[in-house]
Amino acid sequence: AGAGRAVASVGVAGSGTMASGIAEVFAKAGYGVVLAARTQEKADLAKGRIAKSLERSVSKGRLSAGARDETLARITAAGSLDAFAEVDLAVEAVAEDLEV
Repeated sequence: AGAGRAVASVGVAGSGTMASGIAEVFAKAGYGVVLAARTQEKADLAKGRIAKSLERSVSKGRLSAGARDETLARITAAGSLDAFAEVDLAVEAVAEDLEV
């Protein structure tokens, strides 16, 4: 078997606590992350949740301000799954709602 395709970017579908946490972990690890929700507003709120989490880590001395800024810069909030066109890996973390 040949070598697998390298993963440099990750798409996370969802805007809740789980999706935000997954996106944060990937971004901290150095991956470019597209965080996609049903609306741009929900995606922006999810990115804001990540910013608050990172800020808590800075205030507790677990993360530098520079690392916080670099991590946030790796995350793009998107209001559509169309933004996944160029990602290498997609992770689904949407609400368990049949209407979604």
